[in-house]
Amino acid sequence: MSDDALARFLHPEIEWVPVTEPLLAVDSYHGFDGVRRFWGEFLSAWERYRVETLRFDDAGHQVAVVVHIVGRTHELEVDETRSSLLTVRDGRVVRVESFADPDGARQAAGLPP
Repeated sequence: MSDDALARFLHPEIEWVPVTEPLLAVDSYHGFDGVRRFWGEFLSAWERYRVETLRFDDAGHQVAVVVHIVGRTHELEVDETRSSLLTVRDGRVVRVESFADPDGARQAAGLPP
């Protein structure tokens, strides 16, 4: 994906912080190249992968997103609900922090349960 396409939604200084798992050896990814690297590494581990957005919660300059993930990786079937906290600056996402807990993003944003 080109920088122009990414720049429509993502800030050039974006930081992507994945859920810490054995599948991912990096703590965070930076910039457009980092986002491309994250998705390349992440998706390469899956035989199939589907994500459905379940909920968006506005927290001012942040948005808590809950997603349902279904797929198959390393011969394991995955059916999980997780969350991410997106921080927005200048109308674009500048930080994505992912959580294994579906309520993790809401808690990190200080939203009530």
